[in-house]
Amino acid sequence: MPVYAVPAHESNIRRDAVILDTNVLVAAFCPQDQNHEDARYFIDEWAGPFVVPIAVLIEAWGMIVGSQKYWPGALQLLLWLTTPGTAELLPQGATRIDETTVMVSSIRVDCVDVLISHLADDISRQCEFDPHIKVATYDTRDILKCRERSGLQLQILDMRSWDAY
Repeated sequence: MPVYAVPAHESNIRRDAVILDTNVLVAAFCPQDQNHEDARYFIDEWAGPFVVPIAVLIEAWGMIVGSQKYWPGALQLLLWLTTPGTAELLPQGATRIDETTVMVSSIRVDCVDVLISHLADDISRQCEFDPHIKVATYDTRDILKCRERSGLQLQILDMRSWDAY
């Protein structure tokens, strides 16, 4: 049987990096979004680097192009992601898919939020971050549920209040 191999991926993640949730990217690249000005300011002015999980890119693309029908914003997102020094696009393996399935079904949370939460936990543990890496989001509920239910190591940056907890 043929073998499909994926090359190993390693990233240097700075301690001040922030993982972006889908809603932050959609707001930043869709001028009609109610949070556009704040999200754009955050994307443009935050001093630290951003981490974008591949699941977030896919979901954001679907929302910007599919729901919003705003191709220019989606193309700007891709250009932004490929500009050196702006964001690190991270793949995710399927090593925690069983945990993801259990969490999605037991506490009824969004699958992408579980993937983000697991990635944040993996980064915080592997890089021994203290304080833990932040996840920037406009909707803290599902990520908070994931953290509380499973004891995941992550901080939440509430984009509505700018509080990190």
